[in-house]
Amino acid sequence: MLSDHIKYIGQLKKIVSNEYNGKIINIMISGSDLFGFRSEDSDTDFRGCFQIKTNKLLTTRQPRDFIEYKIMKEGMTVKDTDKHDVYDKETVLDELGKEIGLLLAGNCNHWEHLTADQLITSTEHREMRKIFEKQMNLDGIYNSYRGMAMQNYKKFILGGKHTVKKYLYVLRGLMACAWVLNEGTIQPNIDIIATEYDSSVVKELIDLKKRGQEKDPVNKNLNRYNKEVDYWFKYVDTLAEDIPTIEQKETEERRNILDNWLHNTRLHYLDGFN
Repeated sequence: MLSDHIKYIGQLKKIVSNEYNGKIINIMISGSDLFGFRSEDSDTDFRGCFQIKTNKLLTTRQPRDFIEYKIMKEGMTVKDTDKHDVYDKETVLDELGKEIGLLLAGNCNHWEHLTADQLITSTEHREMRKIFEKQMNLDGIYNSYRGMAMQNYKKFILGGKHTVKKYLYVLRGLMACAWVLNEGTIQPNIDIIATEYDSSVVKELIDLKKRGQEKDPVNKNLNRYNKEVDYWFKYVDTLAEDIPTIEQKETEERRNILDNWLHNTRLHYLDGFN
């Protein structure tokens, strides 16, 4: 598995360098691996950030601010792309400027990408992480996690898709939200959170997912699972009432630190700059 990842990341490095004239800032493994419920048929999702050569930003041709790269499972073809689970590996890398904007807004997925264990890191990634750990937008992260959970709730649970995986999608967002509001740190692994909060219902769902029963309907347990979801929605909303307000002056001071860092980082990746 590790040698396979190394080969794949080698391909990514070439793509970023040759096709986008950039460099990788960080890469981590997201998806079910990060969320704590990987099963035998799970694919591998890579996420991270790249920095484009600054010269490319100083033209009338605005470059793409993300890279997407996918490898299909053996035996799959382009004709199968309308099906689920056709990819073995999927990667999305966002350009540094876009990544910073999403982090500032409190996008929960990108906070997970920033703080998780990394396959590739860099000086830029470590510096960025250090800055943002002192500038955590709790209100934005709360709204992002809760919004993700509500979107999945409406799409799947209210939409009649009562499967193990869909309930986990909803509960993971809510429980990760509760964790960051309580602890002030990012914890995307729902298995760890369920153990810490002693949630037998969620542990049960995780066990079913890991045993390959993620698409199984849970009609016999709808009441229990729906009560669990209701509890976590109410709990995170209660916690959010105590999110501290950041004064405008402090917001500007934090933004200036990040602006200066990005300015210097861009300059150091500009051809001809001494």
